[in-house]
Amino acid sequence: MIPFKAQKNTRLIPSIFVCYAVLSCSATIIRHSGSFTFDRNNTPLTCALLPTEFIDIYYKESVRDVFGEGNKNLLIGDFLRERLKKEITERTVFDRVWNTFVLIDYKQLKEWVKTGDGEKAFKIPMAGQVLRCQGGIPDIAIILQNIEITSDPKRDKQSPSDSPDTGSKAGPAKSLKLKTTFVMWDNQSSERISFGYIEVTQKNGTGITKEDWIAAVARTAEKMLNKTPFQKES
Repeated sequence: MIPFKAQKNTRLIPSIFVCYAVLSCSATIIRHSGSFTFDRNNTPLTCALLPTEFIDIYYKESVRDVFGEGNKNLLIGDFLRERLKKEITERTVFDRVWNTFVLIDYKQLKEWVKTGDGEKAFKIPMAGQVLRCQGGIPDIAIILQNIEITSDPKRDKQSPSDSPDTGSKAGPAKSLKLKTTFVMWDNQSSERISFGYIEVTQKNGTGITKEDWIAAVARTAEKMLNKTPFQKES
């Protein structure tokens, strides 16, 4: 791994300390910690995605129109992993991005973040640790937790007792909500870069499509990377 050190005549990009953002149809709270610099031109960076908890899905039956038959958690889990990897790869200067898992357990601290539904607890590595992952030791690790997906069909008001998972008397899903907590970890200094809660909502009056799922993941990646030094220059 190449240390994040300044070189002469290079452009250094610091991270932002604290940022709060509340967006329409979305509630997002992200904190950026400390300072972070690297040489954008000469330092190859790798990034590992660690989705440690998949997935709470509500109204699974309404997902069938998009992903077909099969285990909804597996189908959506595979989609999210690959799509998020694609979005982060395209939006950043990372030389390599891959989905993986931690080989050796690490000590964690519990943090809390306020959301529209109350508070979410999630775990952050304790400072001073290097996350060793399947496929190598990444420079940056993004840990995702508390992933929730709600794809709401239009319910029949006369059938309040219908099970959300049966899909009976329900029209096509008109909205899609994706929520997650995350930690962006600097494996060089063994400190967190940013952490927080992201929530995005996609709406489609004629029914949620695969393109809406892609858009929801793209917006999640955008929020996750906002105010970090890794984004590609426009």
